[in-house]
Amino acid sequence: MREIELLDNLKGIVALGRIAFDNLLKTYFLIYSIKINPKPQFLHGALIEFTGNVPWILVCYHPSRQNTQTGRLTIEMFNLIWYRAKSLIV
Repeated sequence: MREIELLDNLKGIVALGRIAFDNLLKTYFLIYSIKINPKPQFLHGALIEFTGNVPWILVCYHPSRQNTQTGRLTIEMFNLIWYRAKSLIV
C-alpha cells in the first residue's frame, strides 16, 4: 500500500499472477475505497480500468516455470503485456 501511495504519477500496475491480482484488488479497496462488484475474472491480458485517478490493472499470468514450460504463458504473450502496458502509459 505504501509503495502505491508514494508513486505520485502512477498510471497502472501489471499484476503478475492470480495472487498479485487478488491482493491488488484488496489493496485498491483499502486505498481508494473501491468496491469491485462483481469481482473481475483473472484472465491473461484483461485490462481493468477505474474512474478518477485510480491506476488501471493489467492482468498477466505469472511467468513461473509451470506456466512457461506448459505453454500457458508464451514469450509472445508476455511481450504483448509489456507492449500494451507501455502503450497505456504513453
